[in-house]
Amino acid sequence: MLDFICRLFGCADPVSSEMLKQFETENEDLRAKIRQQDAHNLAMQHKLQFSLQNFSEQLAERENKVQEFKSKVKFAELQHRVIQWAKDRQIIPNSTPAAQLMKTMSELGELADATLKLSAEAGSKIAAIDGVGDVLVTLIIYCELLNICPIECLDAAYAAIKDRRGYLMPNGVFVKENAAEDTSTPPAHA
Repeated sequence: MLDFICRLFGCADPVSSEMLKQFETENEDLRAKIRQQDAHNLAMQHKLQFSLQNFSEQLAERENKVQEFKSKVKFAELQHRVIQWAKDRQIIPNSTPAAQLMKTMSELGELADATLKLSAEAGSKIAAIDGVGDVLVTLIIYCELLNICPIECLDAAYAAIKDRRGYLMPNGVFVKENAAEDTSTPPAHA
């Protein structure tokens, strides 16, 4: 290529030829530096992408923890209000766990009635919401009378069921599966 450039521009003297060789060497050095910088930039880009992904995952995890904390605070606040309401009406300390459990059963009956009417009546969803709320109120008072925390009860119940395996049949029967048994998919139901 150097010869072609020399012939093209008529630089037959050795000084010009030497200058072109030096220029070509410097040009190749610059290209090597550019390739090296490109490789470095690409590596930095990958590092930044990994860091950004890691940061995004950590941020999402923190947001989930904040939401979980807010839910617990909200429940704790509502639980406190229910307990104060019960104290203001002398339900606490004058009721007993057995009496409160009977009230819970009564509220469950109302919830069952609302559930049966869900598809039949407009507004029955509101009755179901009211029924679940009433059951929760009675259970919170029940727990307070026994000096236990409803959240701890829920945590314990979840810990007991989280690894259970099985499936619900169309007739409403839950079929439990042991971990040692076949874990294939449940049979198809017609």
